[in-house]
Amino acid sequence: MSNVDWQSGKYMWFIDYVAPYGHIAHIVHAMQQHVFPY
Repeated sequence: MSNVDWQSGKYMWFIDYVAPYGHIAHIVHAMQQHVFPY
């Protein structure tokens, strides 16, 4: 797949999360606080 096919707009989407032992809520909270703090 070419780079052009990977770009679909100005927003980044996280479709799949890998979170062992059900820690997805912790990962989402950490991303909201540290990666996308706005």
